[in-house]
Amino acid sequence: MDFYFSTVKKPVATLRVALRTVYRVFADPTYDVRKKGGFEDIYVALRTTGGRGCVKIEGMEEMSVLPGSLLLFRHNDVRRYYCGDEIWDFWWFEFDAGEIPEISLNRIFEISAADSEESDSKACLEYLGKSGAASLALASAYFNLLLHKWLLHFENKISGDPHRAAINQSIDYIKKNISKNLKVKSIANTAGFCERRFRQIFTEVVGMQPKKYIDILRINLSAELLENTSFPVSEISDKLGYSSQFHFSRAFQKMKGMSPSQFRKR
Repeated sequence: MDFYFSTVKKPVATLRVALRTVYRVFADPTYDVRKKGGFEDIYVALRTTGGRGCVKIEGMEEMSVLPGSLLLFRHNDVRRYYCGDEIWDFWWFEFDAGEIPEISLNRIFEISAADSEESDSKACLEYLGKSGAASLALASAYFNLLLHKWLLHFENKISGDPHRAAINQSIDYIKKNISKNLKVKSIANTAGFCERRFRQIFTEVVGMQPKKYIDILRINLSAELLENTSFPVSEISDKLGYSSQFHFSRAFQKMKGMSPSQFRKR
């Protein structure tokens, strides 16, 4: 008798993913989209299958996306994307998710398409266009499978990064001291780098500048507090190290597209 099995002591649940929108785009040089933010706090997965596109994320240099590339980012952060060649063919997925790893955002990954990727992407498009909760759930399930395969590739890539442990240490330091007036220089010291080198390595590993990472972390934590506690906005501002409620509200509005009070009422 033969049999096979696999088991783990601590099973890991899948990400909470809800697919909102799917675009299959075949663009030409006239395709040029500019945005100013102010959208709901959702994610985008941009998967290029042909040609070349150009994407500008706020606070980062413009990026070229080529066939086989994947780019994950927040919808609010994109400022422009356009066809950078004679053609640009791509899939664009907009989705809600619980905990997308921050270090997987705003960076280009070269990922060979699995045999089933095209059919799974088409299934997302098909089932999202149908009515009924079961069809919509199936669309999200297909996309969840795609997303986990992409994230697995990402984990395999960064596991051998020689600077990963130092950056993890700096991220832990940031999280523990998020209520303080954090300076990049002091964070760099905890990781054992000079400030200039730290900025370079942090951006390479995480996909964004340290200041941008801190801003996103603070706003996401404030959103959780607004949603799950009754703390006044002024107290949340103090807890997360903002110099004033005005600066907190302005930063929140810029990233979430609404004021803290509006977010709480929603």
